[in-house]
Parts: sequence; C-alpha cells; structure tokens
Amino acid sequence: MRAKLVRGRFFDDRDGPTSPLVIIVDEKLAHRFWPNQDPVGRRMYRPTDLNNLIAVNERTRFLTVVGVVHDIKLADLVEGNGAVGSYFYPLSQDTSRGLTFAIRTATDPAALATPVREAIRSLDRELPVFDSQTMEERTDKSLISRRSPVMLSVSFGSSPAASCSAPPVRSRCARACRVSCSPSARPIRPC
Repeated sequence: MRAKLVRGRFFDDRDGPTSPLVIIVDEKLAHRFWPNQDPVGRRMYRPTDLNNLIAVNERTRFLTVVGVVHDIKLADLVEGNGAVGSYFYPLSQDTSRGLTFAIRTATDPAALATPVREAIRSLDRELPVFDSQTMEERTDKSLISRRSPVMLSVSFGSSPAASCSAPPVRSRCARACRVSCSPSARPIRPC
C-alpha cells in the first residue's frame, strides 16, 4: 500500500509472537491522543470490555507505538477516515482477525486470482479466501456512492435542457418550460 512513514519504523523481525506488543498508528490517531508530542514509544491498550472502553484489567494488552504513518483510506476512497484514526498490528502478534492484502503486478491482476488462491490453499486448506478484486474494481465500487448522485443530477439536469431545446410545444404549459430553462427564470406559475 506504500504507506508513508512519518516517524519511527515499520514492523520488522523484532516484532515476533513472543516480543513486546507493538502498534503503528496514523497521524490522525497520534494527534488525537498525543497532540504536539512524539507518539513513538508511547503506550496504548486494546480495550477488553466493549461496555467500558477505559477499563484496565488482567486481560488488558498494552502496546508500544513504534511508528506513525500518513492517514490511509482503508475502506474506500471517499471515507471520512473515522473520528479517531487507524492503527495497525503486526500479523505475528495478532492473528485473531481476518487478513486483507494487496498484490502489485505488472501483468493482468485478475489473472493472478487463481494462482494466489491455490498458493494459499497449499499452505492451509481450511483458510477461506474470498472477495478477490482488482484495485480498479475496488475503486469503482468505492466511488459508486459519489457517482450515483452525480449521474442522477446530470440526467435530471439534462432533461429540462433537452426538452427546452426542442421546438416549443403549443399548449398552455409551453410557457412554463421556457421560463424554467431561462437563466433568469422566475418561479413557474401553474398553467
């Protein structure tokens, strides 16, 4: 994903399953929790009680910030990036969640789906692989929430223009059409 490191370091071999727990945060989260301070070396924890997010108990896992990256849009291109920010764990220290990864290729990305699926299956036949899409497909899907209103606006906006560019219809309502298309249009009065 080419995350740009702002401060600290990326994950490396020091961050194994038996090493102290580490985390990388984005600038938004760093600014929220440590404004005007260097977050590298600071500690945070993963809440264990969803009903009490500030509770610290014997199951609480503390993590040390080892790096800060620029804000990254994780879900889609138009997301607000959340109110708090994003954080990242090394896979070797947190295998409890799903894994999403991207593959950069110089060839047709869709052609890689089957070989990648087979390679993962050769490692673990029980591991489900799903939602395989090219970045172009993900981008298109991500922007649909923006494209739909634009397309509707264009189509609704072009309808009156198209109907007004047609020869005038001789009826009681023809005047309303001409008035509504005029740049200096006054409110339309019913026919």
